[in-house]
Amino acid sequence: MLKRKFRIPKGESFAKAYDVHFPLFFLKIKTQPLSYSRCGVVISKKIDKRATVRNRMRRVMSSIFEHHRLYENKGYDMLFILKKPFDGSREDLEQMVLSAVKTGTQKI
Repeated sequence: MLKRKFRIPKGESFAKAYDVHFPLFFLKIKTQPLSYSRCGVVISKKIDKRATVRNRMRRVMSSIFEHHRLYENKGYDMLFILKKPFDGSREDLEQMVLSAVKTGTQKI
């Protein structure tokens, strides 16, 4: 689980964020003045009604963020919003997340 300082607090506004779209999710990314990056994952009940499944998806996304140390990037808030459940391998998801973060940080 991510440390609290690497998680986006509730109520954070993403009105002026840059969007990166992928088949499984889209990423809203914006700059912020802190020396580290923060991550958030949103999964609606439309994806799956069961909380255990949604929590598992959230843990997988957070572990990818933590494993690749994406919080060491300087000053970004990254909000991942899942569009559909991922059934493929974790490696495919990791590649999608890394390319989304790379694309988003280059555009800002």
